[in-house]
Amino acid sequence: MKYVLLGLCAWPAFAVFEYASLKKIAGLKQVMATLTVALSASSLVVMCVDGEKLALPSSLPWLGRVLAVVFGLLWFYSMFIEIPFAVTYVRSGHGDRLITTGTYALARHPAVSWFALFLVGLVLATRSRLLLLAAPIWLAVDVLYVWMEEKLFLEKVFGDYEDYQQRTPMLLPTARSFRRCLRTLRHHQQDHPEDEE
Repeated sequence: MKYVLLGLCAWPAFAVFEYASLKKIAGLKQVMATLTVALSASSLVVMCVDGEKLALPSSLPWLGRVLAVVFGLLWFYSMFIEIPFAVTYVRSGHGDRLITTGTYALARHPAVSWFALFLVGLVLATRSRLLLLAAPIWLAVDVLYVWMEEKLFLEKVFGDYEDYQQRTPMLLPTARSFRRCLRTLRHHQQDHPEDEE
């Protein structure tokens, strides 16, 4: 249970990271970003190698590996590629441009969905009983966190956030948001034909 709690500590660390971004506190932002990643990664690794395993059919761990890789890459893409890495995570202050295209046209918090599916894949791949216990707790905290993040941070930082909320679902994509996501991704490819080479 202590590793479940260790993983939970990543969310308060990320909240301090966002506070440091908002208040432009030099140094604290980078320290808290590093701490958030360290807490999440270390608790995940320990749980994946935990000795108690679920009894699952032999085909499910293979499916789990595929899900974990695909949705882990999508999570990374939404968190570190689509939003400007240096401005968001490294430099003092916060980004001043709201990203509403790509996976952010699909949902306002696509990384939450990717994280949920990544955890499902990881539970199947590792068969970890402890991770099975942690996953729903972490997901509930993640959903609560992004709800609070909108109220306390995003609505203050981005003047056009209310319009974005009206157009884009928070977590679960709709047919309309899916079409908008595909349209913005195609538009990006047309603007950057060298990406296709």
